[in-house]
Amino acid sequence: MSRKKDGFRIVAIKNFYRPDEIAEIYGISQEEILKVAFLTNTIYQVGRIRLINRRKYDESLQTIGNVGNCYVGRFATLAEAVTEIGLPEKLVTQLASDADALIMLEKMYVISIEKLYEYILRFQKKVDLINVNDEMEKVQIDKRRARDLCLR
Repeated sequence: MSRKKDGFRIVAIKNFYRPDEIAEIYGISQEEILKVAFLTNTIYQVGRIRLINRRKYDESLQTIGNVGNCYVGRFATLAEAVTEIGLPEKLVTQLASDADALIMLEKMYVISIEKLYEYILRFQKKVDLINVNDEMEKVQIDKRRARDLCLR
């Protein structure tokens, strides 16, 4: 509190910050701040202004660890996962669901990249390389034999 001429004035600690202010405080990009704030449910929108509850944001950071290395790198939106893996959205959704890596936050799907990759790597098999020309030649020979048999 600070003293004023006509009485006391209460000075409060600021609880809500804009994303650019949080980015300055933590020294990371505003995009990463918004992603983590959305995933931890600490962002609010009043009109066109986005505000982050810093107290809740700090608490969530303490439970998840370092933002850049621990949290943001391990989770991706569905669109980011589709781009990274290079498979259709429906297939990525199915694989993530089967891998128990699909998380619904608010109205958005988030995918645990680590769990998804672990699941996909289970299906990794060795493939024997074949000479495509030899295989095509065998197919053509089989077709000729079948055609010759039909003409007789």
